[in-house]
Amino acid sequence: MDASKQRSKKQSKHDERAHAQSHVKTDTKRHRTNHPDSSLKVLLTLSRHGSRRPNAISSTLCPNNVANAESYHVPPEQLTEVGMEQMRLAGEEIRREYIENQGFLSNSIGGPDNKHFETYFRSDAADRCAQSAIALGYGLYPDSTAPNQYFHQPISVYMNQLRNEHDFAAPKGPCKAVAKADINTYFQTRGLETIAQHKPLLEKVGQACGINVWNIPNLPDGEDLVTGIKDIADTFTFDTQQGLRRLKGVTPELQTEIEGLAFQHLMERYYSTDREVTYWVGGFPTLMLKNLQVPPPEKAENAFKYYSYHGHRELVHGLGILLGWAFDFPGQPRALDTSALDPATTMFFELHQVNTSEFIRTFVWSPRTRRTQVKLAKCSTLDCPLAEFASIIYNHTNVTGTWEQICNYHPATFAPVVATTPKPVETVKPSELSTTTPKPVVTESEQHEASPPPVEMTEEARATTRPDQTLTTQPSSTLFEPVEPVQPNQPPEVVQAEPTVSLPSTVVVKLDTAQPALRLNFADSVDPLPMTTFECLGWVAYLAVAAVLVYFAAKRRPQSGYRRID
Repeated sequence: MDASKQRSKKQSKHDERAHAQSHVKTDTKRHRTNHPDSSLKVLLTLSRHGSRRPNAISSTLCPNNVANAESYHVPPEQLTEVGMEQMRLAGEEIRREYIENQGFLSNSIGGPDNKHFETYFRSDAADRCAQSAIALGYGLYPDSTAPNQYFHQPISVYMNQLRNEHDFAAPKGPCKAVAKADINTYFQTRGLETIAQHKPLLEKVGQACGINVWNIPNLPDGEDLVTGIKDIADTFTFDTQQGLRRLKGVTPELQTEIEGLAFQHLMERYYSTDREVTYWVGGFPTLMLKNLQVPPPEKAENAFKYYSYHGHRELVHGLGILLGWAFDFPGQPRALDTSALDPATTMFFELHQVNTSEFIRTFVWSPRTRRTQVKLAKCSTLDCPLAEFASIIYNHTNVTGTWEQICNYHPATFAPVVATTPKPVETVKPSELSTTTPKPVVTESEQHEASPPPVEMTEEARATTRPDQTLTTQPSSTLFEPVEPVQPNQPPEVVQAEPTVSLPSTVVVKLDTAQPALRLNFADSVDPLPMTTFECLGWVAYLAVAAVLVYFAAKRRPQSGYRRID
């Protein structure tokens, strides 16, 4: 009886999922029918991650806030349940607009015909950015939209290691040294100036947190004052977003003031010059232009329709400054003619094509604001022509140089194989009538001596030489004269009146592979060379070491063996 009830419950749940999925599919088909000639070709979004827990150092910077620090249910720096919900709402907004209203995307990530994924997810190397991408996927592809009515729809999120992440976080990789130098310059000039201007504020914050704010660099794992102010302000901000009570002594006005100073520092030290903007956005503008292209007909069927990117506020702000995109979120601090970002803020880039005209349409959304179209200050029209949109980026980098040039970055070559030309090695091929010792291999530095001229015997040497005797050349009895060398593989010339010495010929061999060692064949009449002083010393040392080893071996021999244990 119980088993039948369980089966009926499972069947009813299955029917409900099937009904929900069929209902969604029906709605999607209806919306597709309503927009058969949509000009939208590609969608790209860039999202800041959702609310997170403060950095681990916040417990050191604000020890009085320990109660709030222990109220989080996630590790430091990671996405909270509030941040996850913010990103899910972002995905829900994308689904409502591009699946239900416009019918641009399919109900499931597999596309209308299940031939390939039509959505591409990529995040910064930080865990909270990848978590944000997954949470957005929950909203974009909710339960019962997976294949065969599977409850959840898993998505793939692409990431790089931080040191290899040049599109999202170049200042933390190849541009780290340049960014560090610029940040230090700001701290020593404008940073110290703003800190001095806000001395009473900082002392109040330090008193509320339970530290001497001027001692932040000397604390365990301490940091410079500008970064310390940013981490304290983030702590207050994330606590508020989490719904936690403010720290005692921190009024709303004090929190607003410290958040404003931290945001001013962030914008001024990262984006005061166009050069800094270039390396803070890294390779992302180039990646974006690559994606915002109408695919050719032969590739359209397998092309992605939606690119979903997830990074930090630094990338979003940098891209906004580059494009002339000012943010204006209510209640957020302002600096450099823009406001701070809400968590999960999402920038929308739509590529449209009408006849042969291509243009970019931009929108912004956050959990607190509706999706709103944005006019780029650097573009002439609301719908920015693609060519003009691209020229905004190219004109900027033409002035500052690319981020690779600024940071002196050169791509790795990954151990190239260098094809080296083998060195020619000369060996001696003795003549058929001669048994003289071959010459050793000639080195490159002595290559000019590889083909010595033939030796002419003096009259005295000829008189004492018999035809049947093997000759060896004596340095003291030879005269080197410039005579034409003997050709290889030619028999020696024989003069009837008196015998001549046949010299070895020289053959050049290119060694593509390792050659065996040469063997030196000495004639019987050649006496071995006497031992040099160094050779004698070597033999003496060798025999001395051998004697010492034998002595110790003989001394230890009685001590070896096993002892009998009764």
